[in-house]
Amino acid sequence: MQNISLVILDDHPLVREGLLYMMERESDLEVVADSGQSSDALDLVQKHMPDLLLLDAYMGTPTFNLVKKVQKIKPDIRVLFITAFDSDENILHASRIGAHGLISKLEGSLAICQAIRQVAQGQTYFSDASIRTKPEVKKEKSRSSVSINHPLSPREVDVLCCVAHALTAKEIAKDLHISVKTVDRHKANIMDKLSLRSQIELARYAIRHGFVEL
Repeated sequence: MQNISLVILDDHPLVREGLLYMMERESDLEVVADSGQSSDALDLVQKHMPDLLLLDAYMGTPTFNLVKKVQKIKPDIRVLFITAFDSDENILHASRIGAHGLISKLEGSLAICQAIRQVAQGQTYFSDASIRTKPEVKKEKSRSSVSINHPLSPREVDVLCCVAHALTAKEIAKDLHISVKTVDRHKANIMDKLSLRSQIELARYAIRHGFVEL
C-alpha cells in the first residue's frame, strides 16, 4: 500500500509528541509536518499537500471551520479530527461540515492508526460505536424495515431522517419543499410525541430505531 502523508495539528505537546512517536513506528504513515497552532493549518497544507490532516478538534477554540478552508487548497484532502470529547454533538458536527472522521484520543495507538488508514482509503471513521460511519438517509423503499410501532406521520419521519443526517432547518425545508416554520413545527411535534428534548436525542432515536442506516 502506498504511504500515507499527513500533517498533525494538536496544541498539547505531549499528545503531539506521542502521535509523532506512534507514526514513526508505522512504515506506511509519514508525518510531513506538525504544529501546535491551528493558524498553521493552511500554510502547512499548501506547502506539503498531505493525503490527510489529523486535526485536534479544540485548539483553544473549535477547529471545525478549517475543513472547508483546507479543502479549497487541496480538494481531495482527507480530514480526521482527534479529540478527548467524542460527544454526539462533535460527531454530528464533524460529519456535517465535511470531515471524514472523528476519533477519541482515548482509543489508543492501534485504533488511531487504523482510523487514519481507513479515512485515507476513502472511508469514514467515527469513534462512537452507535455512529461509526456517517449516517445516510434511507431510501423510501427501505422504510419497510423500520419498526411500525411509532407515532410519527410519514412527513415527520422525513424530517426525523434529515435531522439525523445533521441538516439544518433551512436545508430540510429546501429538501422537502416546505417552509422553515413547518420544519420547526414538525420537529416540535416529533419531540413531543417521542418525549425527546434535543436534536441529538432525535438523531440517536433515528439511528437506534432504523430510520437511518449506518
